[in-house]
Order: sequence, then structure tokens, then C-alpha cells
Amino acid sequence: MKTNFKTLALAVALLASVTGAFASDIANAISGKKLAPYNWVKYNRDGSVDTTTPPQVSPTNPFTECSGEEEICAIGTDLANPQADPVIVRYEELP
Repeated sequence: MKTNFKTLALAVALLASVTGAFASDIANAISGKKLAPYNWVKYNRDGSVDTTTPPQVSPTNPFTECSGEEEICAIGTDLANPQADPVIVRYEELP
């Protein structure tokens, strides 16, 4: 049983890293609840709001280029709990 729990924990961690899901969302999904929607606002590398990309509502990061560790790429605000800390995703490093 202990090995199965460790395997499940590793599988959930891998799923989170691949899908861009967040711990609270994974816990909700496992318990059968729907994922919380986030309002995602895209930013340019210079820090200004990207006015060419409209805000998007999604339970996970909708921007594929926002999966790195560089400048802020997008900020997601939990629509169900706006007082919660926002989720910040960053640009990938330029080649």
C-alpha cells in the first residue's frame, strides 16, 4: 500500500508539471470536483500587458510559451476566490 501511495504521489506530481495544473486543482479533480477557472492575462517580456491577446478563462495555463523561469509571461487569478494568491507563470529562456 505504501508503494502504491508513493507511485500515486509521483504520478500526480508528473501530471501537474506536464499540464500546468496546480495543487488545489489536482486535489479537486481527485475528489471529483471541477477545476477552478482562472482568468489569465498575458504579458510581454518588457512587463507590459499584451493587448493583442485577450484575457482567457481556463483552469490551467493556456499559453504554451509560458512554461519557463524568465520574465513574467501571464498571471492567473482564481475566479472562484479572487483573494487567493495569483498564479504567475514565466517565459522560457530565449535561445
